Amino acid sequence: MNHEDELLKMLSPEKQELARILLKKQAAATKQTTLSPTDSITAALSEIWSDIFGVESLDINGDFIALGGDSIKSIRIAAKARARGMSLTTSDIFENPTIARQASLVRERKKAKTKHKQPSRKGMV
Repeated sequence: MNHEDELLKMLSPEKQELARILLKKQAAATKQTTLSPTDSITAALSEIWSDIFGVESLDINGDFIALGGDSIKSIRIAAKARARGMSLTTSDIFENPTIARQASLVRERKKAKTKHKQPSRKGMV
């Protein structure tokens, strides 16, 4: 019997089942093949996440919550993203819980911002 089984025996049957589900999810999250960043926005977000989570590299499809994300980490990620010129809120992080989805959101917002920019009328008569 391993250490996890010993700990699970101390829980009620309902909590044992929940713990088993969570352990399987955690194991699956850590066993995923690491997908590397494909562009500068994804690379920047990967750097930010790596710094916040204290790891060298992360799968761009790794789930924020499964990796141990919480409200404090979301605030730190959003602040670092804004410091690099990316429009990302804490709500965005929970609604788009992967680096890939957040990068896609940032790209969409940059496109929309560029599209809606009005040409300067300076010097026009």
